[in-house]
Amino acid sequence: MTERLAVVSFTPDLATITPFEVDFSGKEIAQYPSAEFSKDDYRSLRRHLRWLFYPLRYDVIFTLPSTEAVTVYERSVSLRENPRAAIDEGEIDNFISDTLWRLYERTKPRAIRALNISDADLLFRDASVFHLSVDEVPWGSEKEMKGRQMDLELSVTFASRDSNHRMESLLPDRASVVFFAESGSVATRYLSQFHSRPFLFGAIDRQMVYLFLRTKDRIAHYDSFAWGWEKLEEVFAAAYNISPAVASSLFGILAQEEASPHVLRHFRLNAKKETRELLMGLTHARDRANASTVCLASGILSGLVKLPKMITFVPDGDIIPSSFRLEKKSGSFFPFIWPRECVRENFFPLASLSEYLSIFDNRPLQHLARRRVRWLLAQ
Repeated sequence: MTERLAVVSFTPDLATITPFEVDFSGKEIAQYPSAEFSKDDYRSLRRHLRWLFYPLRYDVIFTLPSTEAVTVYERSVSLRENPRAAIDEGEIDNFISDTLWRLYERTKPRAIRALNISDADLLFRDASVFHLSVDEVPWGSEKEMKGRQMDLELSVTFASRDSNHRMESLLPDRASVVFFAESGSVATRYLSQFHSRPFLFGAIDRQMVYLFLRTKDRIAHYDSFAWGWEKLEEVFAAAYNISPAVASSLFGILAQEEASPHVLRHFRLNAKKETRELLMGLTHARDRANASTVCLASGILSGLVKLPKMITFVPDGDIIPSSFRLEKKSGSFFPFIWPRECVRENFFPLASLSEYLSIFDNRPLQHLARRRVRWLLAQ
């Protein structure tokens, strides 16, 4: 069984489309070059998604920034009165239903505030089950399961009706949405496998740093502050007496390639003030959240500034489930884009795909979750 997928990742400035083909029987993933657009260039996005995988059907994963979607993950525990009794589907169904409803009720007011919209403009977009175990044994591992403690991990996603409409308007009839979430929360959950203690994940774009907190039982957007890598572009422009437009184009090349030690040393000396501002914001947030570390996702930043040990960058290498093998293809599915316009694959599309695959592995539980909240979804 092979599934064709497009991960469409939005940031406050950009939209990236990354095509994948997933062979579930052979446990192989083929990743094709990404294409990058302005996030408001809906005409180009719609055109490329119309021709993607043509004429075959495909599925779409949408991940949106914190300004347009709110995703909260939560772990819930239930202690059974009779641990010797076998667990039936009705008991699991009730556990999932009760947990989802409580999470929905807690998250809805938070989403209205975060997205700065009215109750009428808010949409309950998605609910997903990622894990269920009984006394630490994964659900389904045994034909008849008994035990004392049931652990459940699930998520809910809210978005504005306007954002949801814009996303769906981009797709041709042969494409279907299978996963819709806030990109930062999705990335934080993926990174939680590398951190046993609470941590902050920071997503840096041109003007803002968005922080997400992972605790023992919860993952959600935590805070944001004004700082972006365009500050470093300004330093670069001033240091070499070039225009902001030229600095922006050269800055990306400088960050992606290994610059000479002299250039990097000169840049770091000039960027001390801006780096200190970033460090103060991250340290303050970490202390307030009582987090052990801050993990940053910014390919541009990682090669240009030196930060203390309490701040790390996302792990190197391919971030997919170990049961799959990843093969990166050189061909492009984008007939309207020259190869030079295709960007390097980044962290977020692979993290989003990994999260979707973990849902795919729990399809029976996913069915129970969506059956219970179907009347709330897309209302």
